[in-house]
Amino acid sequence: MSQVRPVVSARGGPQQEYSLNAVTLAICLLFMIFMTGGITRLLTGGTSDDEALEATEGFVMVRLTAAFLYTSVFVLAATHWRRVRPALSASSVIWIPVLLAVISIGWSYLPELTLKRAVPLVGTTMGGVVVASLLGPRRFSVYLAYILAVVVGISALTAILIPDFGKHTSTSGLTWSALHAGRWRGLYWHKNGLGPVSSITFAYWYLMRPVMKLNTLVYIGVLVIAVVTTAFAASAQGIAQLALPFAVQIFLTDSYRPFRTITVVFLLASAVLLSIFFNEFAALMGAILNRDVQFSGRMDIWNIILSYQSIDPVVGGGYGAGFEGGLADALQSSLFQRLVNAHNGFLQQYVDLGWAGVITLLLVVASYIRYLVQNTNSQAPEFRLALYFMAQYLSTNMLDNYALRGQEIYWFLMAAFLTYLASGALKPVDALSAEGGATRTDRRRRRPAHAIPVTDPGLRRRLYANSSGRGASERGDPFAGSGVRSNPSETPS
Repeated sequence: MSQVRPVVSARGGPQQEYSLNAVTLAICLLFMIFMTGGITRLLTGGTSDDEALEATEGFVMVRLTAAFLYTSVFVLAATHWRRVRPALSASSVIWIPVLLAVISIGWSYLPELTLKRAVPLVGTTMGGVVVASLLGPRRFSVYLAYILAVVVGISALTAILIPDFGKHTSTSGLTWSALHAGRWRGLYWHKNGLGPVSSITFAYWYLMRPVMKLNTLVYIGVLVIAVVTTAFAASAQGIAQLALPFAVQIFLTDSYRPFRTITVVFLLASAVLLSIFFNEFAALMGAILNRDVQFSGRMDIWNIILSYQSIDPVVGGGYGAGFEGGLADALQSSLFQRLVNAHNGFLQQYVDLGWAGVITLLLVVASYIRYLVQNTNSQAPEFRLALYFMAQYLSTNMLDNYALRGQEIYWFLMAAFLTYLASGALKPVDALSAEGGATRTDRRRRRPAHAIPVTDPGLRRRLYANSSGRGASERGDPFAGSGVRSNPSETPS
């Protein structure tokens, strides 16, 4: 029998922990482990080539595992409907690009391929919402931090003790594996799978320090392992992202508050200018570094895609099948290898789903950022993780395609954090108390709700405009007539 157990966080507002039975908790944990990608290669028997994966018996194991977990989260959604329904309603915006991906089967170049890619996308989205709503932000973040630490730790051990498995080798016969020979990949097929996950692990443990009740040496050890693994994976993207959690900490400090608007405007302006003058920027960086900056050939891929005339600009070629309309052949004739990945999440959306896909994805991102802005005063570690994730998500999709991919940690975390932000689970204490939800922590400190500053100007005006009533207003209570009780222990007559 599941029950709601209230837990009060003095820094992040009241949170509700949902008591789960052993089976439900096990399914949630297994789903989180699967989404990290740490066991996918193991399920295939340790294959080295992800491109030939579908030809192996191991791929059947991956599909069976995915089918079991996706079915399980739908069953959990049905059995815990009263808990899950508000979360689904609050995060409904995330289903817009997912729905577009599903209906693109109707115009896809390869409908069977689109169907095969759309099923994991639906399952990952539902899993993110269901697991997030059942675990709550605190348990979700702590459990995932431990899971990531185990995955990265095992990856480091395999690279050291079993180099043929844990490192790229020059004898694998794969062009990119020979190119990256000696670099760590651990439990993943590619170093760019391990590098960003290692940087995410570092960020989780760094930002969750206030609630991770561990020995200091253990805490520092995990951080060191995450940094070392990121460095030996030699993923430039992952290494650069190690700075993101520090930037989040600085951005959310009270002393930095006057500069937040300036910072956001600067970043948005920089992104716009970079997208317009990207080639000029790359040429400038090449001159500074005295090398040809092509982002490992990505610029050649982007130029060919952008100059290709047969892409449907409105709805694309179908989710996961956009390259099958001749674009893959064009890339092969120019780059001498068959590619079905734009190596840019938003450009991939344009190829697969046209401007409709790009706009719907940007709608999700905009909604996420809007909720972040509304909760900027939150001091909960989970809110810091939510802010970090958006920065990490955007930076990752500049050079790789993880914007809208099922069975990947990025879209799973997008669904989970958007659920928490949209449902108000990460609201600051002040906002909750101003809405009449003073916490037990406030009452223990003998701090009535009306003593907590109201930061929203519109709410402040409404509260004072209603202070002309009789009774409490006569004794100077600005909350009279507003529906917010000045004393949490009072009950309305």
